Amino acid sequence: TAAVMTHKDLLAEALLATHGEDAAWELLPRSYIVRAPLPTGEDDDEGSVNGETVDDDGEALLAALTGPDATATTDDPLSGDSCLAGASVPDVAGGGEVRADGGGDGGGAERKVWIVKPAAAARGVGIELFDDGAALVEFVNREFARSHAEAAFVVQEYVGNPLVIRGKKFDIRQFVLVTSLNPLTVFVLDDAYLRFSTEDYTLDNLDDRFIHLTNHQVQKDSASYASSGIPGNQWSLAQLTAHLAAEYPDTPQLSPTALRANMIDLVVKTLDAWGPDGHRGRSLELLGFDVLVDETGKLWLLEVNISPGLHLTTDIVRAHHSHAIESLFQVVLDDSQTAFPSPSAHASLSPDERAAAAAVRAAAILPCSSATSSPLPPCEIKVGGWELVRRGEYDAAAATAASGAFAEFQASSASLSISSMS
Repeated sequence: TAAVMTHKDLLAEALLATHGEDAAWELLPRSYIVRAPLPTGEDDDEGSVNGETVDDDGEALLAALTGPDATATTDDPLSGDSCLAGASVPDVAGGGEVRADGGGDGGGAERKVWIVKPAAAARGVGIELFDDGAALVEFVNREFARSHAEAAFVVQEYVGNPLVIRGKKFDIRQFVLVTSLNPLTVFVLDDAYLRFSTEDYTLDNLDDRFIHLTNHQVQKDSASYASSGIPGNQWSLAQLTAHLAAEYPDTPQLSPTALRANMIDLVVKTLDAWGPDGHRGRSLELLGFDVLVDETGKLWLLEVNISPGLHLTTDIVRAHHSHAIESLFQVVLDDSQTAFPSPSAHASLSPDERAAAAAVRAAAILPCSSATSSPLPPCEIKVGGWELVRRGEYDAAAATAASGAFAEFQASSASLSISSMS
């Protein structure tokens, strides 16, 4: 069921359905889901592209990308001619108009930049950037034309004002451990590491992957990989903390305390959208959250990776991964009651009996959440390097939304694939 989190289209839909539009786009850059060819407005018959039926809202998407209002901001991103009018949880050829400011607060309304991602790919495969709507439409339609399976893309607001270090863009890889879905039980590692691009950040060149994509699988092929000035293109969390303390001593949102609190908040709110179904008893998921920090100190979720790579390629990850896995065994072996609050399903019990037993068990466990805005008490439990940040049952809205996303994934899983090591 982790595909609900790791498929980029399903993640966007789950966040929208669980939290609502405003809150979802505070976690994830505004995203537009594309599951069908887009109209070009020139050679296609009305209502079709290459003979394939297109939802009427495809025309509104074209207007948003290339029309006269394409660079104008709006107080209501789901109203007007340049967006998906009437779509509260968008799902046509897509979902949710991309914000018109180029990303964050510093992109400038004079230019819109989008990043297009295959919904079920990883390692930076197939990602492209555009500031021209017609070129974006041409690219997406070409990808649909050559695809032999059901395809899906996410057209996402590009955060154009990232915090940079030594001129380089970076993201944070945060390990997260989920040991139960009902009740939801989430741990966040007390460490993380940074992944840098090898080329100086600029929006003047959208074609250079070594500027914009921080994935190690991308950057290791750069001619500048060994000479970028950052060994291994990685930093530890301790190096980031020291740098921010020296460079931004009067910026509270970049303090270690604020970054940690905001990271936990992002993780908890994201996983609250997962849903209680499909997780086997006494099993676990290790996830890698990729998170961008913009120049205001705001955190943006880029994606969630299942089975994040544990390759010991640098001194940074060698130390990080060793700490993470040693502590993981402390959680699942030494403190299994905290990690696995629900008993394994016994073969002799009926489904109803197993559900009733799980409900009794869950009701006896004190719900908690370390999210800053949660009304629940903080968890305040730490095992080794892992901090418990969420425990408790889902609310009805979250369970319904996530179950719908999982059902959709099951229906399409025969034609979707995901790369698990990134």
